Parts: sequence; C-alpha cells; structure tokens
Amino acid sequence: MIGISREQHAGMKTADVFRKQGVSETTFYKHKAKFGGTDVSDARKLNRLLCEVMLENAKLKDAAAKIW
Repeated sequence: MIGISREQHAGMKTADVFRKQGVSETTFYKHKAKFGGTDVSDARKLNRLLCEVMLENAKLKDAAAKIW
C-alpha cells in the first residue's frame, strides 16, 4: 500500500494506480486513512512487532494447553 500511495503522489492518475495494482478505490482510501504517514521502515517495524506478539501468543497457548 505504501508503494501504491507513492505512485499516486508521484503524479500517476489515481484510477490508473488502482487498475495497475488491482486494488479497489475503497480499499485504497481505507488503508490510506489508517496508515497515511507510514514509511517503509515504520511498516517493517510494525510487522516485526506483530510477529513477536503472535509468537508470544502461540507460546502462551501452548503453555496453557500443557497445564490443562
């Protein structure tokens, strides 16, 4: 989504960006509202944090299953 937003800001017509990437206009604007100022490095950090949380959650579920 960051790349799509960059293409739009670079001067490419919005409708052309949607067609090229296969994304609906609604989806694009929802993501833009949510992650508008997100940089690639920020997205990587968020992704890494999400993976860590998911791994910790899986470990806790395994531990709880062993106890019960």
